[in-house]
Amino acid sequence: MAVILKIIFCLLLGLIGNVQAADSKLEILPLLPSDVRHGQLANGLNYYIKPNAEPAGKVELRLLVNAGSLSEADDERGVAHLLEHMAFRRTKHFGPQQLKSFLESQGMRLGSDMNAFTFHEWTNYQISVSQEALPQALQLLADWANGIELDAAELELEREVVLDEGRLRQLGSDFYQSLLKAIYPSEQYQKRLAIGDADIVKKIPLEKIKAFYKREYQAQRMTLLIAGDIKPQEAEDKIKALFAGIEKGTAPIGYAHPAAASGLRFFSHRDVPGIAHPQAVWGWALPAESMTDADAAFSNFKRGMLGTLLQQRLSVQARKEGSPFVDANYFNGHGTSLPTRQTEFTLSVSVKDKQMKEALQALYRELERAKRFGFSQQELYRSFEIYRKSQSSFSSHSDWIYRLQKYAQFGETARDSFGMFQQLKIFFAATTSDVLQDELKRLLLSPDQVATILLPPAVNSYSVFFEKTAQNIVDAVRAEPLENLVQEVSNKPLLAQQPLAGKIVSEQSEPTTEGTIFKLSNGIEVLITPPKGGGDRVGFSARAAGGMAALTKKLYPAGLTLVQYLNQAGLGEFSGSELRQRLSSQTELKFYPFVYADQQGLAGEVDAVDIETLLQLQYLAWTATRDDKAAAKLSQDLAYQLMVSNSNSLYTGLNEKHYGSQWPYPAYWQIYNFDASLSELVEARNSLFGNPRAFRFVLSGVTNNKRNKDLIEQYIASLPVKDVVVFKPEPLAHGRGNEIHQTISQPLSMRFWHAYVPMPANSGSEGVARFLSQLVQQRLWQALRENTGETYGVYSNFELTAWQGLLLSVAYQTDIKQCDQAAKITVAEIARLRNEAPTINEMKNVRAILLKAQQERRNKPIQNAEALSWYWLIDGSVKGSTPDFASFTPEYIHQYAKGWLGQNYWAVGNFNCLNTADLTALAGD
Repeated sequence: MAVILKIIFCLLLGLIGNVQAADSKLEILPLLPSDVRHGQLANGLNYYIKPNAEPAGKVELRLLVNAGSLSEADDERGVAHLLEHMAFRRTKHFGPQQLKSFLESQGMRLGSDMNAFTFHEWTNYQISVSQEALPQALQLLADWANGIELDAAELELEREVVLDEGRLRQLGSDFYQSLLKAIYPSEQYQKRLAIGDADIVKKIPLEKIKAFYKREYQAQRMTLLIAGDIKPQEAEDKIKALFAGIEKGTAPIGYAHPAAASGLRFFSHRDVPGIAHPQAVWGWALPAESMTDADAAFSNFKRGMLGTLLQQRLSVQARKEGSPFVDANYFNGHGTSLPTRQTEFTLSVSVKDKQMKEALQALYRELERAKRFGFSQQELYRSFEIYRKSQSSFSSHSDWIYRLQKYAQFGETARDSFGMFQQLKIFFAATTSDVLQDELKRLLLSPDQVATILLPPAVNSYSVFFEKTAQNIVDAVRAEPLENLVQEVSNKPLLAQQPLAGKIVSEQSEPTTEGTIFKLSNGIEVLITPPKGGGDRVGFSARAAGGMAALTKKLYPAGLTLVQYLNQAGLGEFSGSELRQRLSSQTELKFYPFVYADQQGLAGEVDAVDIETLLQLQYLAWTATRDDKAAAKLSQDLAYQLMVSNSNSLYTGLNEKHYGSQWPYPAYWQIYNFDASLSELVEARNSLFGNPRAFRFVLSGVTNNKRNKDLIEQYIASLPVKDVVVFKPEPLAHGRGNEIHQTISQPLSMRFWHAYVPMPANSGSEGVARFLSQLVQQRLWQALRENTGETYGVYSNFELTAWQGLLLSVAYQTDIKQCDQAAKITVAEIARLRNEAPTINEMKNVRAILLKAQQERRNKPIQNAEALSWYWLIDGSVKGSTPDFASFTPEYIHQYAKGWLGQNYWAVGNFNCLNTADLTALAGD
């Protein structure tokens, strides 16, 4: 295999050798595809238009304004973000409710698509609309650029919303502020977080917001992006008509770049939100660069190669006994930790057993080793292939709008797949181990380095870190007599031996999905659905009834740990880390098990050209699992950390109290909840994943051709099976209780409302639940945010399983002083839903949101496969996978609201509220 790799790459280099011989200066190909229309109006506003056929009839739009919180004066802190919020209240051409109605009519979920984001150096407005609505969408973007209307009464409401957002994000803001202070010790970034100063947000007068808007929103600072199913000339004409009149100002287009800080810095932080495991990171803040510059573009490529090479080496180290970390990653780009247009390059490892210092030192050791000894040619070949595939192809509107945004903001490339590959070939031809060593040496001498240790909320550590921790690590590693550890690239096939293929014994068309159901010789049935949305990805899902409900109480810890164990133990001849490294050359390959309350399964996604790898993985998952004591121990810690960091004690507490002792998910996670022996993990695995014939198999994005049929026969029809014993869980008992009151050390309150409705799980109930959940959120969003400013966000969700029935969940946070008032508003709105049918306009908006989500799901293969396997499992067919929301009438939804939202079905829990919600208004039929 290594010889084949060499031959391929020698041929590849030969194709471009003449170019390099003729001109030693590296050629830089155009950063934009030829079909991207770019222009600049006389007022300085830039625009980019990318026609894209799929998904048909859809358009993505962005307005980028180079004005953010860094433009604020000391007495304006928070005004940029407050202005962005006010943009969604009213504009010159969209009245108070017209703007909201327009966005909802386009299927945008409140608080999600209908949004904008304020950063230090820019503000982004983004919307997604139908092709027919493009003129209105452009008018709205033009209004945001130059026609936001500010109303005094609405400002008072929005102040409260922004203050509530600040309370919600307090932990994240504290962390980010500390991080910015470490990265930019002499700059103002930590003092200019977008959320602003609460005292200023409370009092800043309307006139100051208007002044900021006029001063900072100038045409030369703006960029308009469009990608979708459009006619470029018509879009360009409309842009010129709507945006040419925006005033050009004298403000600089961008911000000055911060000066490089001097010396290596060390930063550590506890209770970091958004991470499940401790992280050790070594990072660089590098000067801003444009990919039109040959030297900058080549340096960017070299960093990408270095990141890939070092990630591969660290992954090898992670497999060794006693390694202080589990896995490794790198980042080379913009827009994550740094609030500027600088480039960020980081290497990170997930820490094992709280060995933070040891992990950071092991990470730096590989940097030092690579600096001293460089890389083998075989490593270069393999890493280039991995890096090339990581520069993934993109075809959807959202893919293109993202690329155009990165180009406009940071000067990154937005080439198409062919152009990207051609440029990478040019760069690789000029790359040697010495070239990469020189780049690494330059990085290690850079003054702007920050070593970081981050701890998630679930992890306590008594390790002591000092300012000199990073420098001490550097000095210690440099003094070590390191050896050149040549990385052996595994070329072993995933399967040591090909299975004996089975047969497709029959096939039947499935009209709902335009797919085909194959019945195989081993009794398994497989649904394949054709590609949608112009993508070339394949999704996979196999799902069966069982889950935690199928396990005894003794095996609950094993069930809670099983997913992590399966990931760590590996498959066939590969450990978990070996398997991850072996698969790293596959473009964004995903493959994972899942265990839910009463279902379990496997899911995955890969480029269509790599479908055989995906099917080989699922074959191994059924036939070649591994027993590994070390993986069992590690998986307990990982599962515990993940669960604590992602769970909410109110949500789990309400469920535990309602469902009783049979409920397997405790409200307060303890490490002993995950204390499963290897034999118990094996027993749980065999119980849930022991018979593939019990599963519904779905492949989404797959063409019905001979090659794919052959692969299905080879890797699914060949699976060994048993007779199926259908699992039907006994429905859980439904209890009642008083409201749960809990205290947290944050300056906010939160309330969860759960409606528990005993009912069978089927697609009919699921469609109504989905509709009603969205309707409840829409009502409460209007009442609690837009009308009263009580909360930043309202979140609704639902679960429907055969074991627990239906759970409708609603949550929001408020100021502690507003607990009682918010509860009264919530009860009043739920009562109104029970007493009155929803309006025609409400029905229309909810339909638009759900139909858009349904369409987007079809264009995302892994989501589509998972959804179809769920419908197929609960209904015995996938006919119900596309609910006919158009047939839902106000009266139809009202009858369910009356039945499902009554007082006896509700349970409530809160953080930091002194009152108890009065539900008596929900009593009665």
